[in-house]
Amino acid sequence: MALRNIVAAATLLALGIAYGYLATQLPERSQSNLPGPAFFPYLIAVLLLALSLGLLVQGVRGYRRLPLDLGLPERASAILALLLFAAYLVALPRLGFLIASIPFAGGMMWLYGGRNPLFLVAGAAGLPLFLLLLFREVFGILLPHGSWSVLGG
Repeated sequence: MALRNIVAAATLLALGIAYGYLATQLPERSQSNLPGPAFFPYLIAVLLLALSLGLLVQGVRGYRRLPLDLGLPERASAILALLLFAAYLVALPRLGFLIASIPFAGGMMWLYGGRNPLFLVAGAAGLPLFLLLLFREVFGILLPHGSWSVLGG
């Protein structure tokens, strides 16, 4: 596991540095009281770098020669997660953020071990609704609303 963490951390560090560099190419903000177009890319780059460094430290501290082979259950759950994400990307423009995100969040929660039905339903509905309201009301950013959305823009 540690070798995988080191490889993943190095890859994510390179990605974070490249993403941060690309964020510097965005134009400056147009109004003094609002964050500019580069605010969220900078935030993402900083968080990605910080989490990658944490993963690197964890990998180095626990480094042992372990096989890099993924077992069948891990491989199957990774493939299912990618398929679920692909379906989400296809559904997002048509259904909108809220409606497309509810089954996606619930499916990902179930796939990674959530089995409590109340927690699954509450989390699958609550998380996308919270994110939608956060981005709309706090950040003033409209997320895709699609033609079937309940809370369209």
